[in-house]
Amino acid sequence: MRRRRDWLAQHSNTLLQKTVYRMESFRSLMDQHKWGLELPFVVHGALIDASVLLEGSVRVSAEEPDSARILRLQTPAMRGEDVRRLQEALVRAGHRVTLDGVFGPETARAVKAFQQASGHLKVDSMVGPATRAALGLED
Repeated sequence: MRRRRDWLAQHSNTLLQKTVYRMESFRSLMDQHKWGLELPFVVHGALIDASVLLEGSVRVSAEEPDSARILRLQTPAMRGEDVRRLQEALVRAGHRVTLDGVFGPETARAVKAFQQASGHLKVDSMVGPATRAALGLED
């Protein structure tokens, strides 16, 4: 368990680093001798009890509550400094895009080309945590 936690914490992929809480939660449950996962218990700040399990509404995520918005083509166009940072990262990655802070068709095409070239990203022209990490953009 410790080895896996350390591996995640030191991994070059920042998304994997954010999942360290899973190993820490397992370790905490083991330290409490909750081998049978007796309810209730807490994982990443979320209380897991019978009512939550019956409702089926448990949401525990590696994403931080204040994490960056998912950038995508929409009407009206998304605008802002985060879009401009994305465009700058795309240019550094060798893609041609106007640095105007507007997520328009040109930016969407550049994101799609970046995702295709990566060989491991979902090709959807949307910039969520995986694409953001691959571009070296930190939340």
